[in-house]
Amino acid sequence: RESRGLTGSLLHVAREGGEPIAYDVPLAGEAGAYAALAALAAARGLLGVDAPPEALGEALLRVASVRDGRFAPETLADGTVLLDDTYNSNTGSALSSLKTARELADALGRRLVLVLGEGGGGGAVKVSRQLVQQQDEGQAPCGIVLPTGELARCGTGRQFAEA
Repeated sequence: RESRGLTGSLLHVAREGGEPIAYDVPLAGEAGAYAALAALAAARGLLGVDAPPEALGEALLRVASVRDGRFAPETLADGTVLLDDTYNSNTGSALSSLKTARELADALGRRLVLVLGEGGGGGAVKVSRQLVQQQDEGQAPCGIVLPTGELARCGTGRQFAEA
């Protein structure tokens, strides 16, 4: 997988007995690549053929265009990149979002804000604590905003992590 920043990744998929196929995946990070691989496996299982790169790209563009809080990137007027992951920040998805935020921060060299929801499993809590530790070490990829419920009333990530 080759990261293409906010526009997704270039995914090279090996095929049994054939040359790898390159897919432009319009979903950011490792989780986006896994979603594309799952779609490819489903198509192969149902249809018995490899999905053409254009068909997968077109289908995933529809998924990427939905702005419902599932790791949806927006660039603000000052160049800050806002990553909206408020739909459900369980531990696994929140940690995946943080990993992708780090990848994007490195690639873009811009300020990043990751917005997490208050999903099940305490993901926002764990990621907030991890982010505070990374901030202390000068390694944090982004700021964090916890916009809903009790988490919104806790203030900054540091205050929340100590709560």
